[in-house]
Amino acid sequence: MSGKRKIHMLVTSHKKNQLLFFRSIFLLQNKLNVIATNNINNYITNSHDTRRHSIPMLWIHDNKTVYSM
Repeated sequence: MSGKRKIHMLVTSHKKNQLLFFRSIFLLQNKLNVIATNNINNYITNSHDTRRHSIPMLWIHDNKTVYSM
């Protein structure tokens, strides 16, 4: 394999990793917005009193996030 080909593969791999990272950050921000919206809605409707023992969780693993109540 030529040197130029190796460099091209490294650059392509690096850009792919960057895109995956930015996608993960974007999805994480969306999940955090969902949590914030739910928290505000619960506060406004006073339903947080009945659910005070449930803790919202945001699970992050392998560039993926899952929101659970």
